[in-house]
Amino acid sequence: MLRAVLLSLAFIGAAAFASEEVLSSPYLPMQVGAKWEFQTNKGKAVSEITSSESVRGLDCVHLQTTMGEMEPSEEIIGVSPAGVCRLAYGSTALEPAVLMLKLNPKAGDRWDSEITEGAQKIKGTFSVTEEDVKVPAGAFHTFCVTGVFQVQGNSVTTKTWYAKNVGIVKQLAQSGANQVTSELTRYTPGAKQ
Repeated sequence: MLRAVLLSLAFIGAAAFASEEVLSSPYLPMQVGAKWEFQTNKGKAVSEITSSESVRGLDCVHLQTTMGEMEPSEEIIGVSPAGVCRLAYGSTALEPAVLMLKLNPKAGDRWDSEITEGAQKIKGTFSVTEEDVKVPAGAFHTFCVTGVFQVQGNSVTTKTWYAKNVGIVKQLAQSGANQVTSELTRYTPGAKQ
C-alpha cells in the first residue's frame, strides 16, 4: 500500500475537460492525449491523459502512468474553484478530494489535507515556493509544491515542480530510505478541444 501511495504522490498530473466552460490551470495542460515522459531513478515513466468524464460535479480526466514492468496506475484529476485536485487513485475514491495545486498559485501558499483512502486516514500539509529548475526537457520557472504526509505511521515527503503550459517537470517522493525522483524528458500536448 505504501508503494501505491508513493506512486500516486509521485506521479500526479494534469486535468482535461470535455465541456467548454470549465475551470483550468495554466500549470496543468488540459487536453486528452497530453503526455509526459520522465526519466526516474527507477527507469522510464510515462503519464498520459486517456479520457475525460464528470465526477462529483467536476469535469475530470483519467491520468494513466506506466513505469517499467509495473501495472499501470490511474488517477482521476479535476479542477474545482479551489484548484487542481485528485479525486481517486485506482478504484479508490479519495474523500475529500486532495488539493494538489491552488487555482492561482503563489509562493507562500499553504494548506492542510486530511483524506480517507479506503479505510486509511492520511493527513498532510502542503506549501508552495517558486523555483527555477533544469531538467532534460529544458529550464523552467516553476511553482514547487511540497507535501508532508503521515501514511501508515510513516512520514512521506513529496515535491512536485509545475511549469506554466507544460505541467509537471520534476518530482520527488520519499519515505524513509525509499525515494523516487523523476525529471521530464519530453512533453507532448494533447489535442485542442
